Formats: sequence, structure tokens, C-alpha cells
Amino acid sequence: MHLLRNREFRIALRNWLAVSLLLTVATPLSAATGVLQITVRDVETHYAVQAKITFAGPESLTAQTDDTGRLQVSLPEGEYRLEVSAAGYRGMKTRASVQTTGTLPGGIMLDPLVPPEEEQSLESELRSGFTFIHGYATNDSGRPVEGVRVRLQHAGGETTTNGRGYYGISVPTPPETGRDAPGTDTLIAQKQGYKTIIHRNIIVWGEDGGGWYLDMEKGKGVTKFEDTHKTIRDGG
Repeated sequence: MHLLRNREFRIALRNWLAVSLLLTVATPLSAATGVLQITVRDVETHYAVQAKITFAGPESLTAQTDDTGRLQVSLPEGEYRLEVSAAGYRGMKTRASVQTTGTLPGGIMLDPLVPPEEEQSLESELRSGFTFIHGYATNDSGRPVEGVRVRLQHAGGETTTNGRGYYGISVPTPPETGRDAPGTDTLIAQKQGYKTIIHRNIIVWGEDGGGWYLDMEKGKGVTKFEDTHKTIRDGG
């Protein structure tokens, strides 16, 4: 889950994730062949994106991700240039290294040509003296999860995700806890059949509190995160 405070930051995150392209290299098919797994998502919503990916390197290949945004191909070991395109998204170029062993974390995030409807109407949700916390809940297939109960423990704000997996909570902006130290809260996301997500010490500051993305995982139990901002940990 990522705290994305504005559209420019989301684009910067997209570019960073592109550099750390998701490469899961399985057992080699031959002495110099690896299995490359790629996941493509929408940088605004984290929805799965069906994209065309062209590989240029030791072998040339064009392939398409499935409806979960995933693609698995076997390629000769070596360095590849990738061109990624999808209807309604800005194309991008990146690089990947195919190996027979090892794993690199990450993924490809594409920037939509038109912001999602919630982003377009965001200004209408902002009020002076209040902070609007918002985001999307998706499952491991990149599809929205409806009916997730999302609440801020201290402020008491609560809502549920809609059919697009979107939620928004407007709460009074808490006072700063010190010089240049914004107030914080604990975000909790719950739905039956999924692990509960707890994010402690998220920053609640400004009218737009940023987008918190919920990666919902099937199962029982709790996944906890400590989100204390570095400037708070270091005392400003």
C-alpha cells in the first residue's frame, strides 16, 4: 500500500517501479533460458491492465498480459528492452534482465490518459480544517474489492469501499504533535474472508491526505504496517 499525495508523485512512483520491473525467474528451462513473470497495473487505481509488451534483446517477442495484468514468457538469458502499451494509457519503455536464478521485486505501473472519475471530482471533497483520506482496495488479481470496511481509529471516520473498490473518509485535521510534525492516525481495513490490514501512524495532514491503496489478501489474520514518517521518527 502506498501513500500517494498527488498525481505528480504517482507518476514518479510509476517510473520508479518501472525501473524495478517485476522479474520472477523460475527453474531454468535450459542452460540459458529463464521464465519471466510481469505484472502491469494502473498507477492511479492499482487495477490490472491488459497491455502489449514488446521485447527486444537476445530474442524478439511481442506478447499480451491477461485480464489480471500478468504475463509469463520464457526467454533466453540476457538484457532486454521493453515497450509497454495499452489502450487508454501512456506508453512507456523500460529494461529487464532475464536470468536463470534470482528474483527482483517490483512491477510496471502505467499512467492513464484520463484520471479515474474519483480523481476528477476530488476537489469537491476537500474542506478547510478537514483531511480527506482516500484510495482503492484491490485483490491479487488487480480487481476492485467491494465492501471493505475502512476506518480511522482515533478520528472515528468510517466508510466502506464501493463497487470500484474506492473509499473516501473526511476527518478533522489533527493538530501537529510538534514543530513540523503533523498528526497521525491508525487506518484499519477489514472484510470477511480477507486478512485485516492495519497501518499505524499514517500522516493526517492538509486537505488532501493522499491515496492509501489496500492490497487485500485472502485468508485470516492481520497484516500490520508501521508508517511513522521519517521526520517524526527523527524528531523533525
